[in-house]
Amino acid sequence: MKKSTQYILMALALGLILLTRLIPHISNFTPIFAIGIFASTIFKNKKISLFLPLFGMFLSDIFIGFYSTAWANYLALFFAISISIIYNLKNRYFDTFSKSLVAPTIFYILSNFVVFFAWYPQSIEGFVSCYVNAIPFYGASLLSTLAYSVVFTIFAKKYSEKLELAR
Repeated sequence: MKKSTQYILMALALGLILLTRLIPHISNFTPIFAIGIFASTIFKNKKISLFLPLFGMFLSDIFIGFYSTAWANYLALFFAISISIIYNLKNRYFDTFSKSLVAPTIFYILSNFVVFFAWYPQSIEGFVSCYVNAIPFYGASLLSTLAYSVVFTIFAKKYSEKLELAR
């Protein structure tokens, strides 16, 4: 893929992250995971897959505001996308689908573990309450990742030859 094409795709991805995080939306219904997953399939340099979601989240947080557990979300996002990059299946469509389930799930588990210690009573009830209260956010994250992954997969299938995509 040409460098200019890479830069255009990265700018579009960052723009989409900013747009979807800054306009009113259902909480956690953003393309952050799907962009990381999609980037890992089209860019030879897998560091881009980590850079795009993390940098997009950081840029949007500049406008939204940082919070006490933001570091945990960045770390959880890093691990979720890293695992998506590392594990690959032979079937591209099943691979994208499974990564679209795995990445938000890892994020849900890790980020809410920190939220539990930061904001909930340190008890079994507090632990359960934390994860139960986060289910709507997890659901939105799963749905958005699946929806955006489908859109990105269709885009890649339609334009793969023109864009000289990596896979």
